[in-house]
Amino acid sequence: MSSTFSQQFSDSHLNEPLLGAGYSSFPGYGLDESSDHGEVAVREEPQQSLLESVRQIASPAMKERFWPVAVFSLIACLGSAINGAMGGYSSATLLELSDTSEGDPIHGFLDTSIYASLFGSLGPAGAAFGGPFAWPASEWLGRQPALMLGGIPAVIGWLMVTYAHFAQSLSGFLAVLLLGRAMTGFAAGWLVFCVSIYIAEIASPGLKGLFGAFNQLFTTIGLFMSLGLGAIANNTDGFTYFHVSLVILGLIVLFEVLMLFTCETPRWLYTRKRDLEANKNLNFLRGPKANIQKEIQGIQMALQNRQKLSIKEILLEFKSRSVYQPFLLVLMLMFFQQFSFVNAAIYYSATIFQSAGVANASLVSALSIGGVQIVATIVAVILVDLLGRKVLLIISSAGMSLSSFVLGVQFLITDSICDGTTGSKTTSNHAVCQNNLGWLAIAASVAFIVAFSIAWGPIPWLMMSELLPLRVRGLAGSIATFANMGFAAIVTAVFQSYVKAVTQKIAWWSFALIMLASIVLVILFLPETKGHSLEEIEEYFKQGHLLSPQFSLKLPKETVDRNRHRE
Repeated sequence: MSSTFSQQFSDSHLNEPLLGAGYSSFPGYGLDESSDHGEVAVREEPQQSLLESVRQIASPAMKERFWPVAVFSLIACLGSAINGAMGGYSSATLLELSDTSEGDPIHGFLDTSIYASLFGSLGPAGAAFGGPFAWPASEWLGRQPALMLGGIPAVIGWLMVTYAHFAQSLSGFLAVLLLGRAMTGFAAGWLVFCVSIYIAEIASPGLKGLFGAFNQLFTTIGLFMSLGLGAIANNTDGFTYFHVSLVILGLIVLFEVLMLFTCETPRWLYTRKRDLEANKNLNFLRGPKANIQKEIQGIQMALQNRQKLSIKEILLEFKSRSVYQPFLLVLMLMFFQQFSFVNAAIYYSATIFQSAGVANASLVSALSIGGVQIVATIVAVILVDLLGRKVLLIISSAGMSLSSFVLGVQFLITDSICDGTTGSKTTSNHAVCQNNLGWLAIAASVAFIVAFSIAWGPIPWLMMSELLPLRVRGLAGSIATFANMGFAAIVTAVFQSYVKAVTQKIAWWSFALIMLASIVLVILFLPETKGHSLEEIEEYFKQGHLLSPQFSLKLPKETVDRNRHRE
């Protein structure tokens, strides 16, 4: 999933980003000093760019506090890799389970579009519920135990997917496979939510951007791994989707074992008045020679100055234009992120390539979709702080729209020329014609994923943490994230049926129109937040601006000066 998913309930706790997941460009990047759900902190720290985080690592004072956090973050991010593996698993699996040449009633059954769509959509649908359940668990049990607890539904889900291989009846196979798919999605949502919290709370303020980027990076690595193993399964005798699920189970076991050697976050321990243990863990994470007193004072001051708000009081805040306007903008971003149909493009990438006549569709899918997304994800980290959010979204939308249009053209050529209208084309000529056009589908798909990854993948999550006022961020972020996963489930559920109803070319052209519409709405209504503090962004909406065609916030000079002085 784009990664989709990578983030739940941004800043609803002391430093909680969202799935799939409030970073400056990735989950955990640029997080703020926020509060528990329903609580308001007095002050939020200005965001620090990822490039500044990298420079900070090079300073002698930071070297000794870098590696403990790096190792624990990498271990935690194995949970993100499990999420990515869930997203990529359906692509190659659908190819194998749609193969009617096997001659048994199970293989070929998922060739029926309704079941293929259901299989793909149950992952993000399950993920939509994973975060809400992980939320109270991480609060009651602690961040580390909650992360490990997420491995239980992951193991159960992948065992069910694995067991489906041995089902003797079609009904048993379908029930176990689909239920297992939903459970793996639930676990993915749980894990990515907890990973984001864990990293944000163990990293020092200046390095949250860097370590937060690990979350999305490992999600794309997990996706690449799953697509790659699926490609092997589809091109190797004796290695099937059953063996792919076993490898993913091994990854989960490795994750659980390594998490035993990590520690609880100091921030959560301070909220539970376990100060001695919190001081010990913080000293370990920062290094024996680090001065941790300033950080301790900052955490304790944030805890002391929190103001409790009831759910009713938070809901009443939505009457204010300074709340409902940015909330609607966040929902708009979530809508276009998912209705770009990127999840469908990823989940069904091998099937799309096969329909376009690409030889070794699953292998090409793994290399072009999974591999390119890793590179584009790294590039996005730099671009978001150089070019700004609004410019990148416009460029991304234009690239995705053009790519979708080209994919439609490719399918038009395949249908009208390769299939032919005179009936003179032979099967052999048809295959040659499709293979000669396969490069166009590959190029367009790669361009589509690159365009998505540089902006529409990360920026909606970033801007959610920037646009939503702190006093409603927990509840509003929860609703927006649930909506995002709901949109993802709808897209993956209807994609196959929609394509069959209107043909591939019309489907992709309609996706191109959706992204063109996003350009118009982004230009007219979305304010640029780059270089502005969270207080300045909130002040902008309080001024009652409806249209935001400019590429920087227009604020009174006294407001800017006041906020700069406070920083």
